[in-house]
Amino acid sequence: MRIFSDNRGLPQAAICVCMFCVVAGLYFLEQHGYAGNSLISWEYRFRDMVTATGRFTPPDRRLIFVGIDSTSVSISDLDLKTLYADVDAASVESRALHLIAGGWPWSREVYSLLADRLLEAGARGVVFDLLLLKSATGDEALQESIRRAGGRIIVGANFVEEVTGPGASAWSINLPPRSVIADASPQHPSIGYVNFWPGFGGIVRGAHYATTLDQLQGGKGPENIGAETPLSLAARAAALLGASLPPD
Repeated sequence: MRIFSDNRGLPQAAICVCMFCVVAGLYFLEQHGYAGNSLISWEYRFRDMVTATGRFTPPDRRLIFVGIDSTSVSISDLDLKTLYADVDAASVESRALHLIAGGWPWSREVYSLLADRLLEAGARGVVFDLLLLKSATGDEALQESIRRAGGRIIVGANFVEEVTGPGASAWSINLPPRSVIADASPQHPSIGYVNFWPGFGGIVRGAHYATTLDQLQGGKGPENIGAETPLSLAARAAALLGASLPPD
């Protein structure tokens, strides 16, 4: 009986050995450029399926999102006289509504008023997922709010790759203008980059929370992340909540 039972296991063992040999052989061929990216493709497809069908992480209740939608950018003078007629004309809300009714893009004083109000209400920080790359109306008010906040107001920056010649390119970073942050730099505590880089198949599957220009040019990433390392907008936001920098 034992011999019969052992014999029944032989086909299963043979199948396992064959599958191992097939996968190992395919891996060897891929590593030497003879079989495309079949294994990698299968792996990422499986990961994507698990991500799409698995359990989602619940939202962090400490985070409040304020969006800019078509309704908010279409407020008009008529709305001020009807929908918002009861708003005190001397209030901050009235000032913000009148600036918004002035048309899109809004005066950046709107962002200043919003940030000030949120911080006064007890927010630990205000993060603007916006690229403010050129000087505009209201910069003075926003700059003053950022200065007073001492790193608790964060705005976006953007790494860009530019063609420098035939087959050549170089990375640079677009920062807020001096009229918004006088001493703007990639390492400034009130600046975080907004980039997400796609991985295999052109799909974004993760985030890089600390990146340098040298790294984008093909060099090594930062060994120690410190005050001189450019951080992403998400990493800056996490720091405001007292969280440590998550791994890439």
